Amino acid sequence: SGDLQGAHTQYATARARENDPQAIALRGQLGAIMGRREEATEALGALEELGKHQYVEAYYRALLYISLGQKDAAIAALEQSYAERDGDDIGTIKVDPLLDPLRGDPRFEALVQKVIAPKTEDR
Repeated sequence: SGDLQGAHTQYATARARENDPQAIALRGQLGAIMGRREEATEALGALEELGKHQYVEAYYRALLYISLGQKDAAIAALEQSYAERDGDDIGTIKVDPLLDPLRGDPRFEALVQKVIAPKTEDR
């Protein structure tokens, strides 16, 4: 709806309530979009700390790297997400608008093809 501040507040509430990695990542990414890059950097640190106690999908780090303009790190995190078979998020790689800054990069496009390629069963 374009209410960035409202979204920012909702992500903050979700993070405080659950220490949810997705909420942490989305809030940090939104902060960067709003011109507060330090929030994305802080969110990366929070995910690293949280990762010491629970599993944190590499996909969420990728979103933060994108918001910081670190495309190489973002693609590496997405590759890790694919290798670790990270839930549903990596499955949306072809259509997730949060990944748009990576589109056109040959490494990203190759990863998209790996993710969406039909799987063959070993017989």
